[in-house]
Amino acid sequence: MRQRQNYSLYPRRISHGQVVYYYRTYDEFGARTTGRSTGKTTKTAAHAYVQDLIRKDELVPLKRHTFESYVQGWWIWDHCPYIRSKLARGGKISRLYADIQRQRLGKYLLPKFGRKALATITAREIDRWVLSLAETGLASSTVNHLLANLRVILGQATRDGLLRSNPAQGVAGLSRTDYLAVAVVDLLDVLLLTVEDAAEGLDARPSAA
Repeated sequence: MRQRQNYSLYPRRISHGQVVYYYRTYDEFGARTTGRSTGKTTKTAAHAYVQDLIRKDELVPLKRHTFESYVQGWWIWDHCPYIRSKLARGGKISRLYADIQRQRLGKYLLPKFGRKALATITAREIDRWVLSLAETGLASSTVNHLLANLRVILGQATRDGLLRSNPAQGVAGLSRTDYLAVAVVDLLDVLLLTVEDAAEGLDARPSAA
């Protein structure tokens, strides 16, 4: 019985009337991929090209892992490949640090990025996420730690061949000085209002007979 192919070929006429064969296949979620050129002008050569991609496990250039599926073992001491790699190369990571990072991953990163495919996470989206965290009143140092956590995870995904580049790499953290200055101004406003209220209260007291 002939085995069903997991890809299809079709010809496309390009410039100067030349015909080049393209292929389409399926990702791990069963979704049909867009057509990609084989660069070959005959069907036989195109089949050989695609078969070579299959042998190299490169038929689908970027597999659509979701963020949630990728981080299942992250920061778990005996399961995290990043921790094992870091320790094997002489780096230092404590169990307490790993536990804290795991908690932050579950509380802040997964709700935002969990269901997204890794390859669809953009620098712009990460930047907006950072600013939205700041607007909730979260300390700027905490926001920067969360960004660093995400940057490490996506950096490893890039090294694993799941991303072409790390979208978090160029996203700037918060300026602690700026946010402390805002906090000081807000505190001074509160203190000033408190003093004014107290003064009004004194003025409103009945005078002694």
